[in-house]
Amino acid sequence: MNRPTALSLSLALSLSTIAAPRTHAEELALSMKGGGVGLDLDISVEGDFGEAYLLVMSTKYEATALPAPHVSPIDVGLDLLAFSVAVPGFVGLTPANLSYAIPEDPTLDGVVLNFQALHIEDLVFDGKSNPYRLTFSDPEVWHPTLESSPFQRAWPTATPLADGTVLLAGGSPTILPYDSASVMFSSQPGAKTAELYHPATESFEAIANMVEGRFRHRATLLDDGRVLITGGSNGLQALASCEIYDPQTGAFSATGSMAQGRIGHTATVLADGRVLIAGGATAGPNQLAIAQNALNTTELYDPQTGTFSSGASMVFPRAFHTADRVSNGDVIFTGGFSNSGGSVFTTSSIMRFVPDAGVGKFWNLASLITPRAGHGSAVLPNDRVMLIGGFSFDQADLTATPDEQALAPCEIVYATTSQVIPSATLSAQAAFPNVIVLDNDDLLVAGGQYGSGAFDQPMHIGSLYRAHVGNGGWFHTGNMNGGRNGGVGAALPDGTGAIFHGFTFGGTFEKDAEIYQPEPK
Repeated sequence: MNRPTALSLSLALSLSTIAAPRTHAEELALSMKGGGVGLDLDISVEGDFGEAYLLVMSTKYEATALPAPHVSPIDVGLDLLAFSVAVPGFVGLTPANLSYAIPEDPTLDGVVLNFQALHIEDLVFDGKSNPYRLTFSDPEVWHPTLESSPFQRAWPTATPLADGTVLLAGGSPTILPYDSASVMFSSQPGAKTAELYHPATESFEAIANMVEGRFRHRATLLDDGRVLITGGSNGLQALASCEIYDPQTGAFSATGSMAQGRIGHTATVLADGRVLIAGGATAGPNQLAIAQNALNTTELYDPQTGTFSSGASMVFPRAFHTADRVSNGDVIFTGGFSNSGGSVFTTSSIMRFVPDAGVGKFWNLASLITPRAGHGSAVLPNDRVMLIGGFSFDQADLTATPDEQALAPCEIVYATTSQVIPSATLSAQAAFPNVIVLDNDDLLVAGGQYGSGAFDQPMHIGSLYRAHVGNGGWFHTGNMNGGRNGGVGAALPDGTGAIFHGFTFGGTFEKDAEIYQPEPK
């Protein structure tokens, strides 16, 4: 097959023939990365080796009919067809990897262009790729998604899947966020609803419901691509029930139940594919009750059998702690609401879980500089675990359930030596922060709450930790367009980060997401 010329492609749409419409057996795959104003945009068109394609650019995202025998309809308009044919690389052979420098023009911020690759066979467009909608954005600036979700929810889970979509599941659809007794545990029923977010089109798709409504649960991506949903609250109690989402079927199904109901637990995939479920609380309408009911038990989920078995006991009970798996397969546990001998507190305990073929073992390590719970965490290069924000309550604070501000200071645990050092502080106090690890290894922190009770204003200030700048440090970055608490964050395949759902200071639920465009490394 001869490679089509720009002239032949400009004539292709006007061809008139009685040949039957044809559908290409293997559709193209279009992906993009970047799109920051003044930065590079990388485009990939995947298909069988040596196949011809035309990448169509348009200001319109709508079904557009093409004359037979072309594939019809396509998903973008033809208003920029002549320009598309003229752009270097927009006509070529697959696979293709293209890179373009986006002009540093502030008027481009917020401009949306739509793309779709068309397969060409004998001057006929007989196949099409997925559409792609690109919002150009200034670096370190947030923009709202082009479409909104059909659902409102707080405290759902967000799980990036292998195909690039993000599974959003459960959450609390109604809540009184500024009642101090419900800051962390609502009396409202959890939602069964679930959806997929499509980064390529900045759109949401409702899917089949979960088996049981829940919020403050955990969603864990298994090695086989399925998602394990564990525990959470149904509005009355912590749940022991669990379920599985299978991307192949697009449905949820029940799996084995835990021995105890858990809220505020962790769920960590081990090197052998099992999932370590640790701690959490059996119930609790506020911080005090959560600390009083915190668990030191663990369970191990086997994806092969769909069953749970008892694991080793932790040194201290804990809920709303963190657990991070490091490169050697060990898991580092930090902080959490805890109890001992009738006392309740925010623990400074650090533990190391060493897995083995059985239940594994816990080892007590050094203490944190600042006791904390409801914090975020992420693993930095060289097995350093960054701890971010959270609450620090003593016995009196927990007993009185007061209005307390969250933490801004951060600290780093060295997994190899157990050393703990202070880190720089966030741009603002943050509890239950969303922590997103970007492609360039930066940590993006946004959303969450400034404090408990009357101080739980949703956070909009963004902080960025750059591990590759000097010895690493926190920098203020672009603020979200609005504060949101109870949202959830995820890194997207195009290199951006997203915060989904949550509620505002006035208690209004957000149905969209905000997308953050990072600077390159």
